[in-house]
Amino acid sequence: MKHFANLVLILAGFACLAVLGFLLMRGGTFLADAPGESGLSGSIAFLGLPAAGTALCFGALALRAEWRGLLAACLIAALVSVYGAELYLTYAADDPGEAASAARGLNHDSRSKLDVLRDLRTYGITAYPFVHPALLLAPGGDGQSHSVIRIDGAEVQPVGGIGRVVTVVCREVGAYLIYTADRHGFHNPPDAWPTAGGMADILAIGDSFAQGQCVPDGQGMISRLRETVPATVSLGAGHDGPLLMLAALREFGDRLRPPVVLWLFYEGNDLIIDLPRERRSPLLMQYLAPSFGQNLANRQGPIDEALSAYADEQLIATAAEERDAVRRRLLGIAKLHGLRQLLGATTSPPEPDLALFERVLARARDDVHGWGGRMVFAYLPSWNTLFRPTASLDRMREDVLDIAHRLDLPVVDLLPAFDQAADRHALFYYPGSHYSPEGHALAAHEIGEALEAGEAGDRLR
Repeated sequence: MKHFANLVLILAGFACLAVLGFLLMRGGTFLADAPGESGLSGSIAFLGLPAAGTALCFGALALRAEWRGLLAACLIAALVSVYGAELYLTYAADDPGEAASAARGLNHDSRSKLDVLRDLRTYGITAYPFVHPALLLAPGGDGQSHSVIRIDGAEVQPVGGIGRVVTVVCREVGAYLIYTADRHGFHNPPDAWPTAGGMADILAIGDSFAQGQCVPDGQGMISRLRETVPATVSLGAGHDGPLLMLAALREFGDRLRPPVVLWLFYEGNDLIIDLPRERRSPLLMQYLAPSFGQNLANRQGPIDEALSAYADEQLIATAAEERDAVRRRLLGIAKLHGLRQLLGATTSPPEPDLALFERVLARARDDVHGWGGRMVFAYLPSWNTLFRPTASLDRMREDVLDIAHRLDLPVVDLLPAFDQAADRHALFYYPGSHYSPEGHALAAHEIGEALEAGEAGDRLR
């Protein structure tokens, strides 16, 4: 028994030492699930745990035999408990989307996106996944990020998807969001773009909420706005942050020259996830200059070819990953992925770059003013603000609204309407999801009433 206890303590000590070395070599990315956000700043608090474990296990070898045996038994019990919980989270936890589908009386599509695309292509339908422009940015050796899309040898950063193809986007509850993209790869009806020399009445820019994720086609907030204002065009794309939104506005706004541009700001990721990724792109940062552009509207053919080739490559890689799913799941268990997610053991998000955000917003406002339009700023609340508020979220909201007011932008703050809804939970599919159809409908109603009231109305303040 004495030798067994020694063996347990030695193995545990080397295991803790290996974890500590791994964290140091990887710069803390073992604890970070977001690519590109490496560095020890977010994981420094966790380095003490393996360090203390190493010292405790090796130091315990000097204790009396009975104490070594007791400590070894405790370590075994802790190991069994921790990995038992991880196995439960991995294999026994319910899919929140499946449970929400059942609650709404919907058939939950359990297929992967790859399976959906395979099935569509089997029937002869040219279908592609939506290629998120933000996810085309890849870190380079220079510490900056660059688009993986090259046309004639030069870097190009698209702001839309593949034009005029059946596009598979996402599924949270029920069926997948699938639509035929417009000519520039956005989620609009085929006739949404005015003819040459025409104008749109409303141009909406934003991320997944402007794109209509992940509700059935026609039930997103922009689709609902289009019911009352038919000449409404969306340039929304999931994962877009302020710089990509500015890029979309620059590339297509001047062609549409709408009297109203609706800037949809989502507090859940625009500043704390998206902008930190985008500001590492020298190409996107050039949009802060008033004359910069990529002429994307006139390059849709080459862009479609490049994005289609990229999407096909990614589908092949995804198929290979699916074949390797068992190994990846076991690796996730070994890393305690489920417990770390449950306990929030990931790197902390960076402080919002409010100065850069204000520059982006001011540049967008000036672009819109340049053709005689006005920009309306809409603040979209997250599930956390309604049900799990934090001081940092409250502070960010105040700072963001202060910036919008300082730039003299009409503001539609949706938080009061969401907070006063009769059934706030119904506005989301489940905790942390996108808005449900009810949430999108409420957002469209509030924004529509505010736009109808005009700048002098009570809703725009």
